[in-house]
Amino acid sequence: MDLGLAGRRAVVTGASRGIGFAVVERLAAEGVEVVAGALHSSPELAELAQTGPVRIIEVTSPTPPGPVGWSTSRANRSTSSSTTSAAHHPVPVGS
Repeated sequence: MDLGLAGRRAVVTGASRGIGFAVVERLAAEGVEVVAGALHSSPELAELAQTGPVRIIEVTSPTPPGPVGWSTSRANRSTSSSTTSAAHHPVPVGS
């Protein structure tokens, strides 16, 4: 399924396993540059980062400069934010 997201950027927290990892995997397959935030990476996420458009950010705080801070500090072309961790709150990252 082509979601029409190629060339966009997304921030996903809770990205090392479960639903968060599935979201990262799907977005990367669609050609989305993914900022993957997690308390700790996983072997699967590390492998995806080596083969796809994924940057892993180990998050120790839900506030910038975590994944949202990194994403918005670049060429502000972020299009979506996904959060799968109850400890974090979704933050809009531009349009």
